[in-house]
Amino acid sequence: MERHLEIMKQSLQLSETVVNGLIHTKTLLSEGKRPEAMQMLDDILVSYESVERSVTPVLAEMDMAEAEEVQGYFTNVQKGVNAVVTGLEAEKYEKVEEVLDSTLIPQFRKLNDDLKKAFQPYLT
Repeated sequence: MERHLEIMKQSLQLSETVVNGLIHTKTLLSEGKRPEAMQMLDDILVSYESVERSVTPVLAEMDMAEAEEVQGYFTNVQKGVNAVVTGLEAEKYEKVEEVLDSTLIPQFRKLNDDLKKAFQPYLT
């Protein structure tokens, strides 16, 4: 696992950034700044995909139960992402705000917390 330490650290940092970006995206939408929110969301999705892609090999070497739990959060986050994208495509911005607030942001926070918990034994 030592060879994955830098990936773990960077993934946790990027995961925190994604959470903050999601919160900022919700703020932009509530302020009616849709183009800025769309650009921010594009950047967030790229970052999210980077986190998922980076930690997948790490999870493969971890305890099966922990890895499955983290993978479950990735699945939940992906469902939230899909709901946001669908709402944006339909230009239902209030629905997007609702999904961000009630689903995607909490799910990504849980994912972030679970990554911290899973990686903590290796990073301390």
